[in-house]
Amino acid sequence: MLREAMARRLRRRAVAMGQITLPAVPSMVDEYVTMCDNVFAGLGVRFSPEQFAQLKSVLEDQLAEAYAASSRSNIVISFHAPIGTVLNYRVNAQWATIESAYDQWLTIREPPLFGTEPDARVWALACETTDPTTYPVLDVGAGTGRNALALARRGHPVDAVELSPKFAHVICSEAERESLGVRVIERDVFATMDGLRDDYRLVVVSEVVPDFRTAQQLRSMFELAAHCLASGGRLVFNTFLPRMGYTPTTPHASSASSATR
Repeated sequence: MLREAMARRLRRRAVAMGQITLPAVPSMVDEYVTMCDNVFAGLGVRFSPEQFAQLKSVLEDQLAEAYAASSRSNIVISFHAPIGTVLNYRVNAQWATIESAYDQWLTIREPPLFGTEPDARVWALACETTDPTTYPVLDVGAGTGRNALALARRGHPVDAVELSPKFAHVICSEAERESLGVRVIERDVFATMDGLRDDYRLVVVSEVVPDFRTAQQLRSMFELAAHCLASGGRLVFNTFLPRMGYTPTTPHASSASSATR
């Protein structure tokens, strides 16, 4: 009894502060509320049903805001428990654009960032032609040039479109060093198609679709292909496809798809 009383008094005299950073996944709000409950309970703070409802409402608002802004977003839950049983918390949304997130990768990750070999499906289609000089390729979201540089080495004329200035610089440097026929276009190709050819034999959109947030963005990809592909040209993209009625227990594998104009 004495020990329990001392433990209760210890919690009242303890001062704690910290923060929890979580990916902004709105559907996980109940799990996030439970996590906060466990952390706060460890500090001797128990929320009432009304306080839980308020916490969930705040989390829902910030999760929705962060998720709408970027797929690479987080929420940060900061808390401070001063002396007593009071706990103050604040929830903030944090997000970064795709360009800035990719630029940061170059400073915190070891290359190669996207592998060293071109996509198998892309390479197989490109190798169907015996004269690569007559088989121009548009690589959308070219990254650091995994597909674009390999195709240019084979002799294909390649236009590589990339949002990240640092990634675009990597492609430019490699293409210049090897004297490859790669034209690097640094911009959002879905915002404007100015300067693009209309006779590409292959349009590659690798590891881009998972970043789409709306059906209109997906539609824009097909509109781009319709505008830029020559008759009989191919569009290759990859995406993650759910299996109806399946509850995953292991990581999904991506499915590659190709379409012919």
